Amino acid sequence: MKNWFVAKKFVFFVLASITAIIVIGVSNVEIGVKSNSKHDVFSIEFEYYGMDSSKIEELITIPLEQKLLGLENLLELTSTTEYGKSVTTVYFKKTKK
Repeated sequence: MKNWFVAKKFVFFVLASITAIIVIGVSNVEIGVKSNSKHDVFSIEFEYYGMDSSKIEELITIPLEQKLLGLENLLELTSTTEYGKSVTTVYFKKTKK
């Protein structure tokens, strides 16, 4: 009977520890628009299931980057491609509203 009680305490401790780790990790997540950021940031994501990364880069990412490079107030442009997916992120100087 005593072993059952100890096992129950152990399970509770493990679940409480996992919950604490998740709460700490989620506390740094920000959802929504952040108005005090230094730059305006936009991400463009294409998903094309079944297409390899080199083909996505050739057909989507490179032409998109070439078009975006001509935009006004552009600070930085980053792109990543992987199997079936391309993500391009652009950073602009903050505009006053």
